[in-house]
Amino acid sequence: MDDRTLELSLSPFALESAAEIESVRLLALADRPHLVTSATAATGGASTRYSSTPLHGERSSSVLADIPQLLAVPPRWDIASGDRGGSAIVYEVAGGAMNALFLARPSSDEPGGEPAAWLTAHHPRESFGHPRFFKGRRGGDLALSAIVENTRAVAFLGPPGGAYTPLIEAAEALVVRCGSGLVLIYKRTRPGPVRGSDIFRGVLRCVRLGDGLRPRGSVLAPFGDTTVFELDADVHGDEVVIFATLEAGVALALLRAEGEGLAVVARRSVRHAAELIRPAILAAGGELHVAVVEAAVVQEAERVWTGSVTVEARS
Repeated sequence: MDDRTLELSLSPFALESAAEIESVRLLALADRPHLVTSATAATGGASTRYSSTPLHGERSSSVLADIPQLLAVPPRWDIASGDRGGSAIVYEVAGGAMNALFLARPSSDEPGGEPAAWLTAHHPRESFGHPRFFKGRRGGDLALSAIVENTRAVAFLGPPGGAYTPLIEAAEALVVRCGSGLVLIYKRTRPGPVRGSDIFRGVLRCVRLGDGLRPRGSVLAPFGDTTVFELDADVHGDEVVIFATLEAGVALALLRAEGEGLAVVARRSVRHAAELIRPAILAAGGELHVAVVEAAVVQEAERVWTGSVTVEARS
């Protein structure tokens, strides 16, 4: 039973050239929460530009990296604190029939950072997408998940170019470190119109992972049968917070471990007039920050929305 409440506030986040933004993530840089954006159109399609802007204080944006693309296709990507300091970006490189995954480590000391490492070199006949770094308390690595052939979630735990570990059938997935264990959050697609050109509707499921990253315990549906488009998650205290886009707005769910499974302790949905894409959530300094993008450019100054989440005990 839900025994806590979630409050969500969103407001426009003014950015120059917001119409060019394709995706966003949230990341703590120098102990401050930053909004990280990607834009391929801004570079003429030859590369994707990743920029960061502090969520609070002076909104001066900095370019983290300009990463070349083989085709003028905006990549799916993710960003995390690097294992050697700074940040690390994992991103798709569209190759026509096959997509590969690369890992770059941008550095403020040299534009573009270190040369990219090919993560999927040992799997040349498979296509990869939706790369996501593990979220939550880090173990000093850059473990990540991805989707193979649009149908299977896998995890890369070792150095670039190594083998992967199968997880589950899914169209999108994210692994969260929570306490001493791991939680897998994944989306199974359902029929219906897509959002944008490539965001399929589906339903969310969650399950704990045991030895060998094998699912264990019961599967939880955090939003029931509600249609969900995209997701992000992080850890708040000892609980997992999921942030997802719906048909008409966004939704939050707070989960805790219960026995071998998971339980929902709070839910919250907020309507929004426009269709939303690329939800992002970050737990930093005891606070929960969120960001989301309007799919269509109607008012450029109000295209990116950011906000905060408050977790309170139910009175």
